Amino acid sequence: MSELLQALNAARSFLIFPGDDARKQERALGSNADVLTYDLEDGVAAAQKAVAREGAAAFAAAAGAGLRLIRINDPLSAAGEADLAVVAAIPNVGIVVPKASPAGLDRAAEIGKPLLALIEEAKGVRDAYAIAEHDAVFGLAIGVADMSAALGLSPYADGLQLLFVRSQLVVASAAAGIRAPVDGPCLDVRDHDALERETSAARALGLRGKRRNARDLVGARDRVPVGHRYAVIMAHWIAPQRFITRRRHQPAAGALGPGERVASRPFQSCAADVGGGGVTHARGGLHRD
Repeated sequence: MSELLQALNAARSFLIFPGDDARKQERALGSNADVLTYDLEDGVAAAQKAVAREGAAAFAAAAGAGLRLIRINDPLSAAGEADLAVVAAIPNVGIVVPKASPAGLDRAAEIGKPLLALIEEAKGVRDAYAIAEHDAVFGLAIGVADMSAALGLSPYADGLQLLFVRSQLVVASAAAGIRAPVDGPCLDVRDHDALERETSAARALGLRGKRRNARDLVGARDRVPVGHRYAVIMAHWIAPQRFITRRRHQPAAGALGPGERVASRPFQSCAADVGGGGVTHARGGLHRD
């Protein structure tokens, strides 16, 4: 298991921003999220996708907090093929695969990066176990807005309209032996109490991570979740985590050895300086049997 894969397994906070928005990228790099996701898909207009691709390598190498993921377009589309050609040459990044399907994952896996499979359609829920079982997939994530639209669902308290979907992904992940799923963003970005309630509910259902959108970083009223409030929300994941047991990936130098498991440690500190977005996250630790 590579160092990148090990760290992705332990990550809890996932922040995504449009690849063509330099201002949001700068804010994201200072946010102290566990994972930063550079978006080439929905967050970028078709006319700007080439510009966003040109900046992907610089993002991956930029100083700042966070592991690095790149969300590509559908890997079976022309835009996705162009994305994969660029990402293949970028070291130490993983890929977020939208509207994940077994065929799309097969294509994305050809460039040898760890994959986060984004479940956004009914077919993805149906195929959740097959997707979780894919050799290149380290985790599943739920696309809240697209999934709700696909199923014709209306918002409900604490996101319970997607209770079945969330539970299905938790079960599929556990059965496949991969990390627990990452929950989608709270769609009401200005209601911090709703965000905390939704995160607490997701934690109770067995999810172990939360995605946030870059718009949460812009504007004085939206800085709070990145700092103190964000630390409080993510503290729902300090409880002992389900261990990662799958052993499909070849161990690299310094990686997990026989009988070792990846677990999450509690946060070491929660800084109250919301302007700096200070949250210190502990990465994964090794537990030897």
